[in-house]
Amino acid sequence: MSVIQALLAIQQYRRLLFLIQKYPYIRMVPNQEIDTVLHAHIANIHQFEEDCQNLFSVYLQHVPNFGVTGEAERLEWQLAFAQTQKLFELNFGQGAMGNSPAACCEILLKNT
Repeated sequence: MSVIQALLAIQQYRRLLFLIQKYPYIRMVPNQEIDTVLHAHIANIHQFEEDCQNLFSVYLQHVPNFGVTGEAERLEWQLAFAQTQKLFELNFGQGAMGNSPAACCEILLKNT
């Protein structure tokens, strides 16, 4: 990933966090670039937990392997990704989420 690609992915990740705040009950499926930034954020677990508390007052839960355990789940995953893309466009304009394919995961708010 180039520096410019990384900066764009970070911007997309920030936008995803905004959407999670705005639409807390909607399933969010990131694209692969956003998921890469999320994994980097999670790698610094103390900062990640602090940021989650500051932004959401709860933790974000990264659920891996969403969309891979059967046809019904795969359809749910595809619909959730399409909805995430639509929310990006509605809030940030056409193409705001980029062209990267869906990551096989979802992000949920979780009370702990």
